[in-house]
Amino acid sequence: MRRAVAVLTTLWLLTGCGVFGPKGPGSVSGRVEAQGVDLSGAVLQVNGTGIRGFSAAGGSLVYSRVQGQGDSWRVVLVNPDGAGLDFKVEVEDVASASPSAIVFDAADVSNQPVDPSANVHVSFGQ
Repeated sequence: MRRAVAVLTTLWLLTGCGVFGPKGPGSVSGRVEAQGVDLSGAVLQVNGTGIRGFSAAGGSLVYSRVQGQGDSWRVVLVNPDGAGLDFKVEVEDVASASPSAIVFDAADVSNQPVDPSANVHVSFGQ
């Protein structure tokens, strides 16, 4: 009985640590934020292997186009309500490394430019 409990506990811990976590096609959540500013738009370059495309989330509109050999994408996000710039990255394997992003341009809800190098950042998660 103790051995069975030990085996089940080990499997549970390994699953929680991602060893047996999800694999295969799916999506990774992305969000563009600026500290103290409600963003209504941004232009990004998203890099990563196995990216299939992008989709909208949380009221944002998403426009994307692959650049070069397919590991780099230009992405435009718009949310006129300023309720956040959320999106999904469709990937071949959710277990692979998360994409990375560079913010080229951003605007607030008044359509005023926001310096992307100052305080605009992109985060990715499951």
